[in-house]
Amino acid sequence: MATVFAVDDDPAMLSIYREMLVMLNHHVVAEAKDGEEAVRLYKGLKSHPDIMLMDYRMPHRDGISAMQEIKCINPKQCIIIVTSDPRAAKKAKNLGANTYVLKPFRLDRLSKTIQSVLLESEKVKMHMS
Repeated sequence: MATVFAVDDDPAMLSIYREMLVMLNHHVVAEAKDGEEAVRLYKGLKSHPDIMLMDYRMPHRDGISAMQEIKCINPKQCIIIVTSDPRAAKKAKNLGANTYVLKPFRLDRLSKTIQSVLLESEKVKMHMS
């Protein structure tokens, strides 16, 4: 089970994340509707989530900009960019995202991506110990 912070400007997507993540035995610990709110809420969290699902196109602040600030706060934060724009996905990966998921996606694709990021994160933690 992972703790997840979901960020998307579409309330329907946040609802889908909630339902999908519960089905996958994960726990949504926070939600934000844009990058600005994501950074503000992240700064106030008592403990950081295992993973952030971050939309790319959002009002006030895009997902890549928010990701960069969050990575400054916590360089180890696992962030999965979710977008329909393949160029933005590759840019996000080059700028520090762990990986990306292209919209539209299926439940099994999201599940495999989360598992892969969690596994990689555990390997890094074990290597650093």
